[in-house]
Amino acid sequence: MAEVLKAVAHPLRIRIVAILCLGEEHVTSLADRVGASQAIVSQQLRILRSHGLVAASRQGGFARYRIVEQNLRGLVRCMEHCADRSATAPVPTRRDLGRGRVRAPQALIHRQSVPSPGDSLNAAQRTRRRAGPR
Repeated sequence: MAEVLKAVAHPLRIRIVAILCLGEEHVTSLADRVGASQAIVSQQLRILRSHGLVAASRQGGFARYRIVEQNLRGLVRCMEHCADRSATAPVPTRRDLGRGRVRAPQALIHRQSVPSPGDSLNAAQRTRRRAGPR
């Protein structure tokens, strides 16, 4: 299951899958609809095809792509529903999460700490930076 989610996890691949859920398409029309080059769309389709999610059929020298895994339609509907809900829901602040006003998402609960802007440096690097050059 994780491999399928990984295969559609790219924003462009999600858009391609959503379009293919509506019906078969040529690479050129997919490229036009998603606003990417034909080469990039072909690369993304190759990834989807290698996971058995889409298939191609030749027609007049052009490849026409279609959804093979029919459950992708439900996945796309679910993602669209979640996107609609999150667009209207207020975004909680750290203060809201800390005061218990909003339940934190599971991903935040299992993290050891919430990174702050200076967290790209580890503790030893911060100590050296404060102490100055040797």
